[in-house]
Amino acid sequence: MFEASFNTTLDRYRELLTQLREGRLDLPNNNFDVGENTGPGKYRLNDDAHAQLLGKLAELKFAGASSEVKAELLRFFAEPDAPYATKRNAKAWDKVQTQLQQLKSVTDTSTPANSGLSARER
Repeated sequence: MFEASFNTTLDRYRELLTQLREGRLDLPNNNFDVGENTGPGKYRLNDDAHAQLLGKLAELKFAGASSEVKAELLRFFAEPDAPYATKRNAKAWDKVQTQLQQLKSVTDTSTPANSGLSARER
């Protein structure tokens, strides 16, 4: 069983390397604990990780956060009716909401639509 598992892993790794060399690598955003993509409210540890990342970046006023990370956080928390684990603690959920507003304001001021405007025009 171990040998079969190892060989399957090795075959998959080789396949990924080939995709990388050919410029067609597409890695799904799967959760390795459960083996699938876990969206908001489906896996407590995922909810907690997103909330913690949001909090750490908020402490730094989102300086250095890539546009992809910002977009992921906004996408993840875009479902207000999802059963986020963070909602179990009202204070923590309020903090997430405040941090999301901060992120939105930072993201809005750095969008390409504003890049052609002077600071006074914005």
